[in-house]
Order: sequence, then structure tokens, then C-alpha cells
Amino acid sequence: MGHPMQGAAAKYVRLPKIAYPDASEDRDRFAYGYDRNSNRTWRTNAVTAGLQTPVHLDEAYTYDRLDRLVEAHRGNLDQNHAIPAANRDYGEIWTLSPTGNWSTYKSLSE
Repeated sequence: MGHPMQGAAAKYVRLPKIAYPDASEDRDRFAYGYDRNSNRTWRTNAVTAGLQTPVHLDEAYTYDRLDRLVEAHRGNLDQNHAIPAANRDYGEIWTLSPTGNWSTYKSLSE
């Protein structure tokens, strides 16, 4: 018998959506997307997207073949849950050595 969270039970550990309700309205309403290896690939906040003047705080993440985070971008997600370069407000890119140390780091500031 393997670990109790392997197989079909593991999918229930992920949090696809978190809402923090208030008596009158939501303050935040996060939704998440995951790849097959349970890496979080995107995050969106429906409350900020629905504001009259939208605040684009969506995030998209990229991983290498070893499931290590190598890119993170903030901006406005498209229908494919990606943030095109024109919609990016901020980003970070890492190059990692085989042992996981940062070889290079680049900040794509606002």
C-alpha cells in the first residue's frame, strides 16, 4: 500500500477556488489552475478583474522538466490562462543549476 494521498485521492488536496466572503460582498475570490504534476500554473482573482478600473493581479507560472518554478508573471490572463507579453505588469525568470541553485535571475519590473 502506497502513501494515502496517492492516486485518485490526491486530486482532492488541490484548492481550485478560495473565497473570503463578507456580509455584503467578497473581498477576494481566487481561482487556481494546476498541471498534471500538481504544479500551480495560474491564479486569478475574480473580484479585482470585475472592478470598474481593473487591477490585473492574475499570475501565470512556468516550470522546468524537474517541476521547478522557472518563470512567474503578473498581469491579465487570457482565455488560455497565459499572460501574453503585452499584458504583463511584472515577471521573474530563473535559470536553475542541476542542484537547484539560481544560475541566473531576471526581474521584469513594471
